[in-house]
Amino acid sequence: MSFFSDIFDRAGRVARGQANQGMGAMEDATFEATVQQTIADMKTELNNVVRSSAMAMSNYNQLDAEYQKYVRQSQEWKARAGQALDAGNEDLAKKALARKAECDKQVASMQAGGRVCAGGERFFERASHGAEAQDRGRRADRHHAGCAQKCGDGATEGLRSAGGRG
Repeated sequence: MSFFSDIFDRAGRVARGQANQGMGAMEDATFEATVQQTIADMKTELNNVVRSSAMAMSNYNQLDAEYQKYVRQSQEWKARAGQALDAGNEDLAKKALARKAECDKQVASMQAGGRVCAGGERFFERASHGAEAQDRGRRADRHHAGCAQKCGDGATEGLRSAGGRG
């Protein structure tokens, strides 16, 4: 009777070992899939941030070009007013100064909005630093996943407990 008991104990131990090994493989596969999905999500988010900042920079450049145009026009109207006064045409000088005043209003209006644009530049700097940090994080995730794969379950468990991943 003890012979059958020993055989069943050993067979049970083998079955439990196989089941544990299968569960370990599933956990490792799940961990790897989770890391890969996180990396894919980060790439998507990075692409969205890059696209958004490119659009915002384009808008900023358009506004800056328009601002420079109004500054240039204001200077031109001032020069024309001076030329009209030199020629003795006071009415034409008044009209030129009125046009200059319109351009100056546009410049003042855009300068008020320019404070927002300057804040936008600071946002772009922060966003680019954030993108660099995301890239460093992706490289670290790939490194840790590679270490866990090479070193086995002990490294995987250490990674999960140390990094809070898994």
